[in-house]
Amino acid sequence: MLAFFLLNKGVPSYIKATSDFLLKHMGLFLIPPVIMVLAYQSFFFEHGLALLLVIVVSTVLSFVVVLLFTRKLIESLVIDENSGSNDE
Repeated sequence: MLAFFLLNKGVPSYIKATSDFLLKHMGLFLIPPVIMVLAYQSFFFEHGLALLLVIVVSTVLSFVVVLLFTRKLIESLVIDENSGSNDE
């Protein structure tokens, strides 16, 4: 994305406005999670591996579901496209 913006001579104004807002308020977005991690530090040390396993498994499962859905969608589009060209 950075290369795209550099090649196109800068970031578009609508992206710059949003990114400026997010950067300006980044502390508000990050402070609550950091405080909660510090407050429940013992929980994370005790259950850290289980949490990591859940995060990895759910991420991989999400990727697989999206992959299968996308594959089926592409196959149905290709079948529809091929059946439409045979009718003519």
